[in-house]
Amino acid sequence: MKMTLPLFVALLTLTTSLLHAGATKKRNAKSHKPSGIYGKLVQIGFPPENEWMGREMPLANMWMGVFSVKDGHEIKRASTDKNGRFKITLPPGTYKVEPIPPDPDPYLMGSIPRSKKIVKVWQGFYTETKGIYDAGW
Repeated sequence: MKMTLPLFVALLTLTTSLLHAGATKKRNAKSHKPSGIYGKLVQIGFPPENEWMGREMPLANMWMGVFSVKDGHEIKRASTDKNGRFKITLPPGTYKVEPIPPDPDPYLMGSIPRSKKIVKVWQGFYTETKGIYDAGW
């Protein structure tokens, strides 16, 4: 079967369009990698007789919160693991990140959250941050 020039051009155009659509899909898929914040929540400021004096003690099963920079409303929160680590997926933007005090927690009574931070999240990346409670010693 002989192929005419118009049929050849039509097939070539269709093939090129399909290849371009596949490449665009792959490129778009790469740009939609998740983003957010990750880090650790710790307590500092222990009295001299405490084994943690001068060190950071990881805080397990505590909350880290993400808040709007504009109006302060809570956007998301995550609990820390047994090593005080957390990870929160967020869209790109600027956020205020801080520990959310337990209500009530006798262990942290008198401890003050000392790490209200403004963090920038970029598309496809996780920004590292740290939450700190200060025992006041």
